[in-house]
Amino acid sequence: MLTFMVREFFDPLNLLVSIATSVLTFIILYIAFHRKANRWRLQRLAFLRKIASVHKNYQSEAPAYRHSRAYIDLNKILMRNPDLVEEASSRLADVLQRYLDAKICFVEKNFGSGGILTIAGSIENKLRRPVSKLSLVRDVISISLGGEPIGNGDKVILVQDVIRTGYETVEAAQKLKRFNAIVFATVALVDCEELVKDEAFNKTGIKLISILKLSEIEEYIAKQSCRSDVKVMAGED
Repeated sequence: MLTFMVREFFDPLNLLVSIATSVLTFIILYIAFHRKANRWRLQRLAFLRKIASVHKNYQSEAPAYRHSRAYIDLNKILMRNPDLVEEASSRLADVLQRYLDAKICFVEKNFGSGGILTIAGSIENKLRRPVSKLSLVRDVISISLGGEPIGNGDKVILVQDVIRTGYETVEAAQKLKRFNAIVFATVALVDCEELVKDEAFNKTGIKLISILKLSEIEEYIAKQSCRSDVKVMAGED
């Protein structure tokens, strides 16, 4: 019996079929992975273009003290452009679905009827998971949209529209810590890339995951402006 099994195992034809099957499986998985990754890159690029186009139009409306590299009023962009809410929630959902063992908590200074709250509801529908929210102005955790109580060692992933200094993230993590919850990461639609933010995240050990960076948005706007200038110059010639 042992001799038969050894022969079967070392049979050249069986060995060749086994190797071919393994290679074919690897190729199929490789292609599927890269298709998914490429689709995500294209969707992200489309979102970048839309956000950049709207942000450029709103830059002139910003108060004088906010005309800086680290400023983008994403809440206003989402409130005035409902079509972008669906895009934003889809990009966030792509990231959040990787963390099935974590509870999702949206962070905002003071919740009203802004675009970020609309995203929370949309994400709950996409992921079919409860979403909670944390107001930094009120000294309580406000549970809404079917959100479950947070505490007792729960792993929490925060969601924010924009990350600037990182102080709001740290404050939210400290508030949740009082309820014995552990914040291990935060997902932001836009990272303003302020250096002080890196210090805040390094101290807390919280991982930052950003969909877009403000420098990417500004670079796209600059490229579009250059192209427009070239077209104008070409027309004049």
